[in-house]
Amino acid sequence: MKNKGVTLIELLVVLVILSVVLGAVYQSYLNVLKAYTQQTTTAVSNIDRLIGAEIIRRDIELAGFGIPNDKLPLEYDEANNTLTISSTVSSRNDYTKCYGYADFNGKRFFTLDDAEISAEDCNDTNICYLALDLDYTQKYNCYKVDSSDPSKLLLLFGLSSNSTDNKITYELDDYNSEDKPLRCAQNTKVLRREDASTGGAQPILDCVERFKVAFGLDTDDDDIVDTWSTTLPSDPKVLRSQLKQVKVFIVYHEGRKDPAFNYSGGTIYLNTSNGTIEQFTPTGDDIHYRWKLFQFSVKPMNLKREIR
Repeated sequence: MKNKGVTLIELLVVLVILSVVLGAVYQSYLNVLKAYTQQTTTAVSNIDRLIGAEIIRRDIELAGFGIPNDKLPLEYDEANNTLTISSTVSSRNDYTKCYGYADFNGKRFFTLDDAEISAEDCNDTNICYLALDLDYTQKYNCYKVDSSDPSKLLLLFGLSSNSTDNKITYELDDYNSEDKPLRCAQNTKVLRREDASTGGAQPILDCVERFKVAFGLDTDDDDIVDTWSTTLPSDPKVLRSQLKQVKVFIVYHEGRKDPAFNYSGGTIYLNTSNGTIEQFTPTGDDIHYRWKLFQFSVKPMNLKREIR
């Protein structure tokens, strides 16, 4: 009985079939891996966006808190994509526990949650107090609790230095050459938040193409926004009276470049009820990114002061 072996032709056929099957499996694996990578980077972008938006929202809501009424609570430089917010609660630290008020001779001191604490708790050598009348007129700067004016109630705001305010600045900035994420399009920038009280700048959102801010103003004192502008009144009291709403626009892309994807959304318009303040049309290599417009409105809570 003769044993019949495998011929060369049969072996080649088997190898061809295996190559086709393995090639299909490998291509499927690459497609799954590509989709997974894209979804992962998209999820990261979305998480960063949501976290960043909440930080910005909180800062804008607290604009003007503890700031004398002759100081600007908000400043905006459209040309340099810079928004500056002044507030004594711009950052959380040991001084925030010393926000409250002192009555009469300053022997009684209360935190904002009405919990009474002793003056000594907040009267150390590192803490200054900004003291304001109830209409936010500045009375004292960096004084001791027991030296307050005995004739009236004063609002107290703990400060880390001899300054009337703390500032937070949001800026659309260029990356350093070594820290730009590989997933970001060439001309995108990073949105940073800089805390003047600590001197540090932290990235809020990567891969940003546009960062714009518009302000809803009530110019006829009927408590309704009647115009939108990218310019703020230069008079602090006028600004406090007119500003009702702040709208933030951020154009960014999700995920990374996808050569198989072509953006089909056309021009992205940054609109208010007064019209378009900015627009962006992806061209060239930018069409291979998934561009998004993220916009939200914030109502500042601490600007208009009316004593009744």
